[in-house]
Amino acid sequence: MKYADTQSNILKEIEAYVKERMDSASFDAEVKTHDWKHAFRVRDWALNIAQGENHENTFLLEVASLLHDIGRLKEKELKKPHAEVSALMVKEYLASKNWLSDSDLQEVIYAIENHSRGGKGILIAILQDA
Repeated sequence: MKYADTQSNILKEIEAYVKERMDSASFDAEVKTHDWKHAFRVRDWALNIAQGENHENTFLLEVASLLHDIGRLKEKELKKPHAEVSALMVKEYLASKNWLSDSDLQEVIYAIENHSRGGKGILIAILQDA
């Protein structure tokens, strides 16, 4: 299997994971605008921004964009900000899949954990703008 094909398959699996966990029927009115459709829109905007910035390595950007708000449903239960909860959930999910190198995994987790407040690096900059 080609690397691009592998990435495509990984992204399809992540899309299904996000849809399952961020179904709008599960959300209350407060976070309903942050369902799976929001994650997909953020991914689309991030890819648009990446193109404008001539950022060609978009795989990690898509992964982070799709998963950035996955913790929205658990933030009240855990009494932690959604970005922190999302980062914890993403770390567990992606580590179990073994799709990313340790450095790529850490970059995605850092971007998700800090997408609300900002940080260093192109991944978080584009994610935050999107």
